[in-house]
Amino acid sequence: MEFKDWQEFINHFEKERHRYSPLDNWENLKNRTNEITRKSLESLKHKLGDRFNNFPYRRFAEKRFSAFLSSPQVATAFVAPDGYGKTPIVVQLAERFFTGPDALCPNDILCLVDGSLLYNLVTIHQRVSRLYNLIEYDPRNSFSTGFREHPEQVKGRFVLVIDGIDDVYPINGKTLQFIENLLKVISTYEHIPWFKVLITCTPLIWRMFSERIQKDHLQKLLWYNSTLRGTEHEIINIPLLKRREIDEILAKNHFPQRLDDLEVNNPDLADIIRTPYLLHLFIITGKTKGSIHEIDLLNLYIKRMVLSPPMLYEKYSILKSYFSLCSYGEMGVEVKKNDLHLSPSENIAYIELMRIGLLYEYSLVDEYLTLNTYVSFSHHALFAYYLANILLKENTLTIDYLREKITDYYHSPKLQVTMVEYFVKILFKEEQVEILKDIFTLFEKEMPPKNTYPSDKPCCWGMLAFFVSCEMRKNPGIRELLLPWYAQSEIGCRLYFERFFDLDRIVLNSGDELDCYLRYNKSDSAKRYVHYLKYMQYFLSENHELCQQEYEHVSKSELPKEGTPSDFAHYFVPQLIHQAVCHTDMDGSLMAVAHDTANQLLHSGKQEKTGLPVFEFELISALHYGQRHLEIIQLARQVLENYDLSNWESSVSYQLFLSDYASALLQDGEKQTATDLYKLVKFKHINFPMNMKYFLKIRLQFIKAEFLTANGEPGKARSLLRKIQSVSEKLQFRYFYQKALKMEAELSQPPGSQKHQQV
Repeated sequence: MEFKDWQEFINHFEKERHRYSPLDNWENLKNRTNEITRKSLESLKHKLGDRFNNFPYRRFAEKRFSAFLSSPQVATAFVAPDGYGKTPIVVQLAERFFTGPDALCPNDILCLVDGSLLYNLVTIHQRVSRLYNLIEYDPRNSFSTGFREHPEQVKGRFVLVIDGIDDVYPINGKTLQFIENLLKVISTYEHIPWFKVLITCTPLIWRMFSERIQKDHLQKLLWYNSTLRGTEHEIINIPLLKRREIDEILAKNHFPQRLDDLEVNNPDLADIIRTPYLLHLFIITGKTKGSIHEIDLLNLYIKRMVLSPPMLYEKYSILKSYFSLCSYGEMGVEVKKNDLHLSPSENIAYIELMRIGLLYEYSLVDEYLTLNTYVSFSHHALFAYYLANILLKENTLTIDYLREKITDYYHSPKLQVTMVEYFVKILFKEEQVEILKDIFTLFEKEMPPKNTYPSDKPCCWGMLAFFVSCEMRKNPGIRELLLPWYAQSEIGCRLYFERFFDLDRIVLNSGDELDCYLRYNKSDSAKRYVHYLKYMQYFLSENHELCQQEYEHVSKSELPKEGTPSDFAHYFVPQLIHQAVCHTDMDGSLMAVAHDTANQLLHSGKQEKTGLPVFEFELISALHYGQRHLEIIQLARQVLENYDLSNWESSVSYQLFLSDYASALLQDGEKQTATDLYKLVKFKHINFPMNMKYFLKIRLQFIKAEFLTANGEPGKARSLLRKIQSVSEKLQFRYFYQKALKMEAELSQPPGSQKHQQV
């Protein structure tokens, strides 16, 4: 063969393998990729069914995606829980930018992948190398080599969109390997402007991404507008529906009432149907009276649309076979249609289940030219809720049983978390207080997972605490029974009292829960935390005597020698608020110590330069109560100088910081600078944490009213202030209520006599 040795032969083979060929030109690549996009788009639309018609066009997504395509970064992500409309957004973007008759980017190549189809698509289309690399990474397996050597052949961008990373490997524990492969693919395109990646996933899966991205400085530079750290709500970057969007969908479906009218009998309705999937269920079930919660809508949908005539028995039989075939979710969440062995009457019922949007199917031709049709639930929530009811009905519900079921689904993070969510919601709905009392004992016992994969361990325990906290907020009677029990549990204290404490109800509640917490937590940190909360309780309720007592207690205590940024903030915040609001002058030495503490937290690494400066944010928020604009401006400038906040734009803490800073600049007379900065506040896109939703909204609304007044829109400011008064009165936030009254009164004063009011 005329090669002197094996190495020369291998080198020649590799050189020939990557030699450019006309077969690899842009149009050929586009033709090969279009088949994948067509199959995925077809699958996604079948999955959505009529739901797509009950989904408004999300303009924020178009703007964000357009900005991403023009950015130097390689990848971006839409992160949100199920039900927020990730799939409809992907379909809208695909048609708007690439596949529609008036596509904005007709020369670009879209490789759209339905995550639930990915493995089967790769089996069929191995020639699309980058797609294959997501399953089995091989750096030699790259379609881009020829285009890098012949850039003149590049006619546009190659945009890889993967919808539903959670669904790629729903059961076999390879999620982490898939994520690592995808990150490797992204890193190889660091300096290639024509390659872009968009993924969608839940916060649970995004945490697995972010943990790996944070360890690699290069990876952090390759991701566009993606929050790598934060709470459950801070990493969500898909906003819930606006009231205007809800009204548009209601009108489209010929609803006789607008949202304002519906809220007369259901004040919390907007909080439910701002989630797109729940709005869809609300419309098709027609439930407008009585209490409305998520499981009410799911339950009503299944009862009215599924387990009802016609063909009730046949539909029930199909679903029974379905769950048996997938081993109740332990073997996956889809089945082959042929395995259902549908009788003629069942086939009619099966068509009905697809028509009403419960099931959908997709077909693929395998390597042996055999057509396989797969059946799946149209939405993960429907599958998980139906499954949860099956399991609870057929078994005696105990803590041990819950632990067993959580273990059974350990290999499927998405299903595991959703099952935990519905178990908790059903327990609250059925008022199973005795089981709920012991639910946090799940944390205190070691759970050796059965048949798990050691490399794939996303934890759902924090989510359990979140679900319990949300349900306690909706069920105050049960809440009063549970709190004393949770206070006795170390993990209960940490996860409820310290992580999900209900700040919105801090005045409404008697305060006994804080004493209960302190009874079982004697540390100095716990004492500071309780005195901080009690100060806020008395300050917001304008109980001046008790407020003064708490201030004196904190001011006489010693500065903590160590602790978290929040722990230090609990020491300073009550003192700063009290001095800023109640005293004529502030103690300069206190601010000096606060600045020293901020520097120590930064240099010690307790606050990382790419993380949120929690301590400074808390100080700025405290100073804002007393209109201390000069101190705020100084602190804010230090924050922007010392910290990289580029990945925190969707964080409510960051948005409040921007608002406080802009307000201080306005107070200082820098109107144009303040206005420009305030334009960066994405008020309508903020996902507020459930436990302090109204508290934070009021803070932000006051600043919005301030800018409306400054920009000559007193009517809008007055309307907003009256909303603040209404909510503050219900929550007994007397401080906010009086402040809103004062600001409204000043709107009636002659121009030039008003002073900008802050909170």
